[in-house]
Amino acid sequence: MEIIVFSTKNCGYCARQKEFLIKHNIKFEERDIHEDEKHYSEFKELGGLGTPFTIKKVSGKIVSKIMGFNEKQLLKNLI
Repeated sequence: MEIIVFSTKNCGYCARQKEFLIKHNIKFEERDIHEDEKHYSEFKELGGLGTPFTIKKVSGKIVSKIMGFNEKQLLKNLI
């Protein structure tokens, strides 16, 4: 399982989500869409509209997308 969180530095919800994931021992890769144009392009291709935007992959295939910081959705889809 691979968890990717698209975020930005000045996003309060992104910070809260990262804290939440760390608290629940959920490993993730953070991709700042303002720091890397490649990450921004990927974010847009995947349908990202705002941050945080979280993707869960299993065996390389996307199995869920979570828009925004939503604790219930995160727990349901990532644990």
